[in-house]
Amino acid sequence: MRLSAAGRRALGRGDGSAAVSLLERSVALVPRLDARDLLVDLGTALVDVGDFAKAREILDEAVAVARMASDRVGETRAVVERDWLRHETEDAAAKPKP
Repeated sequence: MRLSAAGRRALGRGDGSAAVSLLERSVALVPRLDARDLLVDLGTALVDVGDFAKAREILDEAVAVARMASDRVGETRAVVERDWLRHETEDAAAKPKP
């Protein structure tokens, strides 16, 4: 699909805003079970633009969808991304402010 490819290219070149826009549109066009990898990419793009709350929601959904599809590789990828986000945001919140 052209939207997903364009979204992944935008993500790869660091254009988070374009990646979010393109990947959101792409996710909306495919059945949820087919959107597993797109959801992880969208979660990553949302982290890039600083929307951590929405990224966590999307990555939680990616884990659930991968489990429903019995996609262990997709589930593992989504869990790693989600747990990395959790680790990073908890570390940032725990650091004392100067």
